[in-house]
Amino acid sequence: MPTHRDADMPDGDILSTGAEARQGSGAAGDDSGRTAPGHLGHVVAAFTAQVRRAPDAVALRGDGTLLTYGELDRAANRLAHRLAGLGVGDRPETAVAVLMERSTDLVVALLAVLKAGGAYVPLHPSYPVARMRTVIEQTGAPVLLTDRATHPGAVLDDLVTTLAVDDDPALTDCPATDPGTALDHRGLAYVMFTSGSTGAPKGVAVTHGDILALAADRCWDGEAQRRVLVHSSHAFDAATYELWVPLLAGHQAVLAPPGQLDPRTLRRLVEQYGVTSVFLTTALFNLVADEDPEVFDRVRQVWSGGEVCSPAAIQRVLDHCPDTEFVHVYGPTETTTFAACLALRPPHRVGATVPIGRAMDGMAAYVLDDSLVPVSEGATGELYLAGAGVARGYTARPALTAERFVACPDRPGERMYRTGDLVRVLPDGGIEFAGRADAQVKIRGFRIELGEIEAVLGRLPGVGRHLVVVREDQPGDKRLVAYVVPDESGTPEPDELAERVAGELPPYMVPTAFVVLDSLPLNSNGKVDRAALPAPAAHLEGIRPPRTPDEEVLCRLFAQILGLERVGVDQSFFRLGGHSLLGSRLISRIRSTLGAEVAFPTLFAAPTVAELAAVLRESGEHRPRLEAAEQRPDPVPLSFAQQRLWFLREWENGGSTYNIPLAVRLRGPLDVIALEAALNDVVLRHEALRTLFPAVDGEPRQHILGVPGLTLPVTPATEDRLPALLTEAAGHAFDLATELPLRAALFELTADDHVLALTLHHIAGDGWSMAPLAQDLSTAYSSRVAGRPPGWAPLPVQYADYTLWQRELLGDERDEDSLAARQLAYWERVLAGLPEELGLPLDRPRPAVASHRGAMVRVRSGAGLHAGLVGLARESGSTLFMVVQA
Repeated sequence: MPTHRDADMPDGDILSTGAEARQGSGAAGDDSGRTAPGHLGHVVAAFTAQVRRAPDAVALRGDGTLLTYGELDRAANRLAHRLAGLGVGDRPETAVAVLMERSTDLVVALLAVLKAGGAYVPLHPSYPVARMRTVIEQTGAPVLLTDRATHPGAVLDDLVTTLAVDDDPALTDCPATDPGTALDHRGLAYVMFTSGSTGAPKGVAVTHGDILALAADRCWDGEAQRRVLVHSSHAFDAATYELWVPLLAGHQAVLAPPGQLDPRTLRRLVEQYGVTSVFLTTALFNLVADEDPEVFDRVRQVWSGGEVCSPAAIQRVLDHCPDTEFVHVYGPTETTTFAACLALRPPHRVGATVPIGRAMDGMAAYVLDDSLVPVSEGATGELYLAGAGVARGYTARPALTAERFVACPDRPGERMYRTGDLVRVLPDGGIEFAGRADAQVKIRGFRIELGEIEAVLGRLPGVGRHLVVVREDQPGDKRLVAYVVPDESGTPEPDELAERVAGELPPYMVPTAFVVLDSLPLNSNGKVDRAALPAPAAHLEGIRPPRTPDEEVLCRLFAQILGLERVGVDQSFFRLGGHSLLGSRLISRIRSTLGAEVAFPTLFAAPTVAELAAVLRESGEHRPRLEAAEQRPDPVPLSFAQQRLWFLREWENGGSTYNIPLAVRLRGPLDVIALEAALNDVVLRHEALRTLFPAVDGEPRQHILGVPGLTLPVTPATEDRLPALLTEAAGHAFDLATELPLRAALFELTADDHVLALTLHHIAGDGWSMAPLAQDLSTAYSSRVAGRPPGWAPLPVQYADYTLWQRELLGDERDEDSLAARQLAYWERVLAGLPEELGLPLDRPRPAVASHRGAMVRVRSGAGLHAGLVGLARESGSTLFMVVQA
């Protein structure tokens, strides 16, 4: 049984075409893998089943903390009881607005709303107050959930009762038991707003059954969805996949930090948390594929959609990542995020276009003409979607619901959603996107009705005739441009228009340029000649040229990325047409050209060349670029961290204090030979794992072996003896001068029950290293069992390269002008006068000689204390670990 729609799968039509479709035999999709919504229960019941199955399994990672399924359940229960006390659930489907950034508290809030019998209404912190008021008024939400970081103040107090979930002492008194609210699959789960053509946004009403239908699809391969990255805004429908697919299957949701995801952050998250699946909008996927395609090498599945995918970008990823599957996905918000998908695997060669794919389980797709008659092969028609996952409709918009959700000809009593997408039927039964039947556009994954922007623009003083269009003056970079003809009251300034529009619309709907014209160009029929509309021109008159080498480089980078002839030092990156994705590209270019790190908030706060150059100058953020050394010195020195650990190991005369053990239970048939080969594959891939540290004249150096030669001894064991054997393996005293810093042992309890023990010395890795180590081992083992070596791409940088980069960056501490000397001087001042050891209250004196026989003592803190600590971490720009450590 296929897990999802393969590009090479011949069986079954993708879409209904021809006369047979009216009889139901050609409808796309397969009901066999998706349970009918009436039998699915509801989201809370599905989540509770996972809590009961494995309460101590990790549900959420990131945000400086983690939550198990049991902890998430209890936190959501407390908040659900608090919401019930505010009247949520007194009437069915009470709407609750949720205004928060991405965090564990956000997930707790969404789950709590459902447990209380409500429906969550996402609000993004970037929304202007006017937009928030419109959404709250349309849904009638009586309560707003927020936190201290995104609290809107009193501007919404006339509409809602506002509750900050991280600053509410009453939560600690709420019971942690399930509130027991009566729910079923037909109940409303959330209302997500998209752009509306009439000038007001429209709220898509999605039920519990719709979410469960998505989560039950066979396309979610269990292994690939084990750790799903959550980086989309909860106000964007991709968050439905990112959150509920893993959480309703007992897997992990990995939370990215708030803000825009960029290639560097994506790489860090993949490596740090072992992310196995990620969804990226088409524009973001294209950016990452261009900047760092190897980042996907560790990811099992990459899902992308929202706009027409670039075949070149997909091919680049498939070429660089032979073990990664790319899935082209399609689906509007009205069909609960995804409705069709197409899986592409190496060595597949991507054609000139990428088809939309096959309908997902329980879905049917139709290509129909204006009379709702199926079109023939090669013809273009409008795409309609039916089946499980089709939303209830639009909240408080019955006429619009009736217009877009129409009767399904093949399924009596069911409706199909009219997407507005024009598609062309291909000879093999597939379809490809051919445009829109209306004025809706998609930019960076966001659906935008140009009419809504034009309605806001038309209400502004000084605006006469006006038009908003999508331009693509730079290939691959779509942007909104507004053209305005002044009325008799005067000529509005473009900056003023931008500010006024930004006060009513989300940032992604604000045009990047406002062009004031004497008149709109017309064609011979008296209609606006869109082809004759001028491109927004950068104002070159009177601009200040660069005055320093840094400003010169930044001016060149601004111009290259924005597609402009020239940029002055006082011109704003965003006023010139920049947006978040182009900002990611700019940050990447600054890093590679100037060797400096720029965060997104810095770019927003300092958007001009002059301001950005000043920030870089004041911060001293100029670094040599980290890349593979063309020629390494002999010998290669140790990094500062390695030097410290080598010294401590010598000082302690061996010992196992700095060992990092990992034990994994392997149940089922095991190919020991393949496992040993896979271990050597991993050691060969990572130089740090095959590095010895001999001393020459008392100075340690790195000696990297060419062939690792790691052996895997197999020892018979029993359950009784296993703890002692694992303790012995973990306590091995490494001879770093002659031994690899990684040891492996396999303990055999039965023919189908083994325990793999890995012991890593801290000089070659740390706690974060264990997740990518295990993931690489899993990949290599799968390949070896299949009779081939792993096909991963070589690592662009090894640890020895980092060592040389670090030495160049920090310099010699004996040089008082070096960065190392300055940082040492700083910390000596900051830490002056501190005690040599932490004075914890003890019930006995410290021993004269440390035994290193430590233990873990768990202390339970109340929800109020935890919320306060998390809030303090956010306010101070630190993590929860840093706050507790302080």
